[in-house]
Amino acid sequence: MSRLSDRFEVKSIVMRIAQITDLHLRQAIPGVTTHSERLVREVPSLFAKAVRSAKEHSPDIIVVTGDLLDVPDDWISAQANGMLGEEETLACLADYLYIKDVLDNSELPYMVVAGNHDLPNLLWQIFERFDDLSLNGFKFIAFHDEETENHMPQRLGLERERFEETLHCVSEMPQVHLQHYVLTPTLHEGYPHSYLDDRTITEKVDESERVILSLSGHYHQGTELLHMKYAYFATGTAFCNQPHAYRIYDVDLERKHVSMKQFNV
Repeated sequence: MSRLSDRFEVKSIVMRIAQITDLHLRQAIPGVTTHSERLVREVPSLFAKAVRSAKEHSPDIIVVTGDLLDVPDDWISAQANGMLGEEETLACLADYLYIKDVLDNSELPYMVVAGNHDLPNLLWQIFERFDDLSLNGFKFIAFHDEETENHMPQRLGLERERFEETLHCVSEMPQVHLQHYVLTPTLHEGYPHSYLDDRTITEKVDESERVILSLSGHYHQGTELLHMKYAYFATGTAFCNQPHAYRIYDVDLERKHVSMKQFNV
């Protein structure tokens, strides 16, 4: 089989990606969470510090894989029923705007996906929604999936169609996939962190030979960088928890290799 760097039309052999996930930020949103380990009110200043620190590693892009905010559960329920108040709405918009300003000030390309503690309709009022982004010969593809019954994540409807299309697209640009929920390993103890058909999705990603890296959030402990036959998979550690970590990934097409380092703020 030919090398990845021969098969793909690339402008860059190495892509450096900074990942920050599960901020659970509260600044304008009042109060704290019942999860005492989530230091939600410390996150705003720590996030700005983390982005500055990540920039020192000269990444090509920053990705934030969900749960940007720690929206209270009753606000999420109210939003689902069309009953979220103006004060609550403005608080969420203000906190999304703060995160966007920090990312904009980095002067780096970035992509975000919504998590189960976000309000997507408000998030996309502040952020421009990118389903995919071409950067230095790589294709970054974001999947905006949701929890279904019993909090089980699934990739359905248009997102599933997009997924299948990306794995069979004409372009041979190497792909990096982004989503909030976990593809591998299967992690359902205590809470369903992985997709209902995670093994099927993971196998499709790996067998496509188009996806070199797939990044997730949601599982706060994170996972190591896992390598299957072709693709690499990783779940970042939650930034809201100590030691407030972010990750740097180097995707080296020449060596067909992805490496990862974790840094604490």
